[in-house]
Amino acid sequence: TSNFSPSFEYRIVPDPMKSAIAKVSPTDLANTVKFLFSDDSYVGKYNDNGNLENMRLMISNTFDQSLNNLLGVYIQRNNDSAVLLSSIASVNKVPVDQSITHIDGLKQLSVQANYSGKDLAGTTSKIYDYVAKTHPLDVTYKLLGDSNALQDTMQQVCIALSLAFLFVFMVLCSQFENITAPLAIMVSIPLCFSGAFLALLISKQPLTIYSMIGIVLLMGLVVKNAILLIEFAQQKIRAGYAIYDALVEASKTRLRPIVMTTLTMIVGMLPMLLSSGAGHEARTNMSITVVGGLISSTLLTLVVVPCVYSLLANIKSLKNLKLRTPKLKWR
Repeated sequence: TSNFSPSFEYRIVPDPMKSAIAKVSPTDLANTVKFLFSDDSYVGKYNDNGNLENMRLMISNTFDQSLNNLLGVYIQRNNDSAVLLSSIASVNKVPVDQSITHIDGLKQLSVQANYSGKDLAGTTSKIYDYVAKTHPLDVTYKLLGDSNALQDTMQQVCIALSLAFLFVFMVLCSQFENITAPLAIMVSIPLCFSGAFLALLISKQPLTIYSMIGIVLLMGLVVKNAILLIEFAQQKIRAGYAIYDALVEASKTRLRPIVMTTLTMIVGMLPMLLSSGAGHEARTNMSITVVGGLISSTLLTLVVVPCVYSLLANIKSLKNLKLRTPKLKWR
């Protein structure tokens, strides 16, 4: 904490009633104490043969600036008499901050702590819950350091995910020159999310920035399998196959290439998954995310994507049929 060991100071508090009776003003009291604790105090000028010289009051080095001597100091009054300081004021010892920092004009207190483990997001959530239940109503708080950097990074990664999703969809629309196939292909992306999160849950790995990077990597890997499937199905449809038959034929034909490419990528992630050197926590977290997402997306792509494409293609066919059907006019 920034205020761990406070220092102390002595405060002279005059009694208004006693000071008024003794006819001692706060200014007289302050000037007397100032002279006691100042090495060089200006009191006036004197004329030395036409030259004005400054007069300064200096306390003897033998004077002990202790609390007892301070209470025994006499305060000069206007009628040239003096009154004992202890008779008109009290001296209190109070703790004070060594330094006072401000943010936006408000006093600020910093508390620093280190955590052990690798779940920074979970630790930050627990701190927020605890502080929200215990902090006073007139106190505001904010987490800085690694936790704040993690939140900023997560927001930036979410923006990157959204932009990647949009760009992939735009590229697919330009490639297939329609919206039916891109929509069916984009369904494979949420399928990889479920496997990635399930893999992190089973392996008891936290959701970190490295796992988010793995999810961004998955968006490009899993779309490839759906593209292979849908593109081959469209070729069969243009060759005269029915939608259902084309999807079945595409699933059978593209099964082996999809499984082989997926296994190749999974085997390529094994060195990262099994590494144990410096920084292996980050590599392991990302590799688990990628492997889990690849397994789930491969299994579900062969089932879900054809179903979605069949549904969208049938809806499109019905719309085209309605547009081509002539309207009969009754006379």
